[in-house]
Amino acid sequence: LPHPENLLLCRTLIANLLLAGRLPEAQKLIQTTPPNDPTVAGLRGWLYFIQGKNDAAIQAFQEDAVLWRKELKRRTGCFSGLPGLFYLLALLRSDGESDWREIEHVLASARQAHSKTSFYWSIYEFCRAIAEVKKGHQEEARQLVEQEPQGNGVAIFFRAFAAYVVDGSLNQKSIDELTELFVRAREVGSSWLAMETAELLCRTEQRT
Repeated sequence: LPHPENLLLCRTLIANLLLAGRLPEAQKLIQTTPPNDPTVAGLRGWLYFIQGKNDAAIQAFQEDAVLWRKELKRRTGCFSGLPGLFYLLALLRSDGESDWREIEHVLASARQAHSKTSFYWSIYEFCRAIAEVKKGHQEEARQLVEQEPQGNGVAIFFRAFAAYVVDGSLNQKSIDELTELFVRAREVGSSWLAMETAELLCRTEQRT
């Protein structure tokens, strides 16, 4: 797949396979992509994250971020979109002190790359709320999760997830939205989203 338009198509296909939970197919396709092309940066780390290999995911994300900056001739910044989101999730899961600076870099890059009307903006803001909780800034986090999610079901899930991290529970409106989201995600074959939504609903039921 030497042409840029083919790489864009390949990136979209890999993202869809990862969201569908079709990991072996995604892995095979990732192996066909050039490792130093910024178009496909972050896909290896995303795969490792979903496989539960968080340390390997962070290492792959960091390697791709270095290559991304080198190829685009930038001193700072990082890939955004869904790969950047999963990089952020891996860093938040790691909870290492040295990861906070990188978390801020990923969030700043996302703010530069996406407009406030983009569903990506919503998702990253909800992840920023999780980061604020980890820093002990409960009130700042609560203000972030009070925003209405933009766009698709992924944003709805991350708002609910962030709200759960902030308060340890969900209101009935969020539970109803998650229930509807689970049904839709399962119908369209988005296995990762359906699984994560189901797990969040189960956690909520255990708390009530």
